[in-house]
Amino acid sequence: MKRKLCLLMAVCLLLAGLGLTGAVPGTVLAGGGLDEDALFGDINGDGLVDVDDILDVRRHMFGLADLEGAMQDAALLLTPGGIDIDTILAIRRIMFGMDSTPGETEKPAPSPTPLVDAQTSAQLAGLYMGITPDKAVEALGAPARDIAFTDTVKWVLFHNAAYSDFVMVRFNAGVADAIFSMSKTWKDTALWVADVAAENGYACQIFTDKNDDFLEYGCAIYATSGNAIDATQDYGNQGAVEWLIFELTNAFRGIHGVAPLTWDDTAAATAKAHGVDMATNNYFDHKSLDGRTPSDRMTNAGINWHFCGENIAAGQANAIKAVNGWINSSSHRAAMINPDFTRLGVGYATRTGTDYTRYFVQNFFTPF
Repeated sequence: MKRKLCLLMAVCLLLAGLGLTGAVPGTVLAGGGLDEDALFGDINGDGLVDVDDILDVRRHMFGLADLEGAMQDAALLLTPGGIDIDTILAIRRIMFGMDSTPGETEKPAPSPTPLVDAQTSAQLAGLYMGITPDKAVEALGAPARDIAFTDTVKWVLFHNAAYSDFVMVRFNAGVADAIFSMSKTWKDTALWVADVAAENGYACQIFTDKNDDFLEYGCAIYATSGNAIDATQDYGNQGAVEWLIFELTNAFRGIHGVAPLTWDDTAAATAKAHGVDMATNNYFDHKSLDGRTPSDRMTNAGINWHFCGENIAAGQANAIKAVNGWINSSSHRAAMINPDFTRLGVGYATRTGTDYTRYFVQNFFTPF
């Protein structure tokens, strides 16, 4: 599956009609190695996402000077299907001299505050897999929003007004099968949580921001059966995907101390129309086939903007991965946390038989 990201930001004085456009090239992927949805990107700038990048991250995170001896052993662990948590744990054991028992660490690690439960279970942000909605409310208080994908599948979001404390739980038939949290505190606990998840039969993905010293900004635990994170596709409900991207964008702004954006229906309709146009006509570009730019489309929709910008992505499996791709592209990330933007509308469209199948659009603006 192809995946692409692109950014166009037009910042202009309306009377002068000035604009700025830009695009970001995609990452070249190493054959048989990681894909761009994995935990690491092209760290060393050689155009490939490979084991050298993993080792560079570990050097950076743990101050290790010489890992040449571990490089060959670590390289053997990479599989054609990419990299999973078992591979990460195995690489850690090779590189830090840990034995083969999952969960053992070279020194005690801090843990998130657990929610006490009779069952042994992987925990995240005080929650646990299999928790019910009422128990989640007991742990975190009233939810900020429910985003339903079907009658039985929904994400329930918990966050404060500033979005600086954000966690969402995916309930399937009334029990949690995925939990995602976004916070700067994951730099202290992410690897510990990954070990706990593996010990209890769950999968874990740690999301890093290569534009912020590879900060672990997000952590997800999900049931390995059916791969619950990848299963959070649209279920035929494109509006749910759009709202999820909006909330995840505000969560990322929140952990960086930037005020949340306000949803705008007109911008959302403009973003949606461009996504549908790209899907229908099988292209990927900020400029419409009729030559209109994002600023043109927003102006034609009646938006009286002072600043405006657009992020687009295509091919990612779901909202979480689309947002993660934008976060790990410097210009897309800059648009997401730009304090000058105050409004956001999100569009999402799908069409089978096209190059990318799924098309994501963010339209940002600040009104006069």
